[in-house]
Formats: sequence, C-alpha cells, structure tokens
Amino acid sequence: MRSTGAAGYFNHRESPGGPRGPTPEPRPERSDAIPDSYAIRVDDRRLDVWQYRVGIADPDGEWTFVETFDHEDDPKLSVEQPTLTPPGADAYWIYSTSSDCELDC
Repeated sequence: MRSTGAAGYFNHRESPGGPRGPTPEPRPERSDAIPDSYAIRVDDRRLDVWQYRVGIADPDGEWTFVETFDHEDDPKLSVEQPTLTPPGADAYWIYSTSSDCELDC
C-alpha cells in the first residue's frame, strides 16, 4: 500500500491498528519545533515518524504521528538538516525540517 502526504511517499503494511497502527509513545519532547518539521524516534525495532503540524484549531501546533517502519523491512529514510539527540536508555531522536521515506516491501 502506498500513501502520500506532506511528509512525502510512504509505503507500508497494514497493521492491526490500521495502516498507521496505534500511536506510539513517547511523543517528541521538542517544544521549539517549526511547522512541518519532523521527529523520528529510532530504537532497536522500529522508526516512528512524527510531524509538527499547525492548524486553525491549534495555531501553536502539535506533534502528529505519521508512520512506523520496522527495521526488519529495511526502511530507507532521508532527512534534510537533521539534528540528533544524545542516545537515551533505549532510543534516540532525529529532528529535521523535511522527510522523504520509502519502504520497499
């Protein structure tokens, strides 16, 4: 299945929670994000992609979950102007101003 959105093209498998699956935790912690920027949480099993979206109902913006990619599917992710956070106990975050993801299943 292929879906398109502001983040680019995403190929993904259907999951029990629907194409996007359940919203993962934790959410991005960065509060100084610019509209349409991205946060990717990387752990030993998957990549969780989030986008900071601003709208009429929420003019200050909020992080919105976009997609999860499993490492076993060998996802390809490219970002512009990435900022890496120091690794935590089980994961690290990559923050970026744009994203283009592709997963060849």
